[in-house]
Amino acid sequence: MLTKEMKSLLMVFATAFVIGCDSGSNEDLDETSYTSAEDSDAQYTSADYDDSDESAEETTTGVTSVSSYQFTYNDKPGVSISFSTDTLEECTVTFAKDSLTEDKKLETSKAEVGDLDLSCLSTGDLYMLDDSDKTFASMNIVTLNKNKAKIVVSGSLYAVRSKKTAKMEDVELSVIDENLEYLLAK
Repeated sequence: MLTKEMKSLLMVFATAFVIGCDSGSNEDLDETSYTSAEDSDAQYTSADYDDSDESAEETTTGVTSVSSYQFTYNDKPGVSISFSTDTLEECTVTFAKDSLTEDKKLETSKAEVGDLDLSCLSTGDLYMLDDSDKTFASMNIVTLNKNKAKIVVSGSLYAVRSKKTAKMEDVELSVIDENLEYLLAK
């Protein structure tokens, strides 16, 4: 059975692997990377997306863990927050720790390395940022003190295997106790 920290680390590695792949072509991916043999030379554009909204309303959010291990994001110490919503089973938002400032807004679009990265695993599919104009992620650090961090995350992600999009709007994350210690650790 995977622990919370192991799941969080797995999400970081899965996201890094997919981002590290050549986004212009899927020819180097195998079946374990959610690509079938018949799709191996396919290039996907925004016209290939199913515009169905996988998550119209996000109501319940639970922070499952904050990374307690050291790693870098954009060549700076990084942190990952893992959480779940009503419709997405396991999501991870990753950003540089030096961005932790109250009233700070982080944004990124497409599959480029921006202020943050957002990815989710749900029903056997990996949802992530890709090269289309339809994907984005944003995060607003609303409250940050020694007792609590309140962070609001929004985004639109692309599913690698099913070619659907999933949207989340204003998902509120409350980071407290041991998770807050990991978040604030230098």
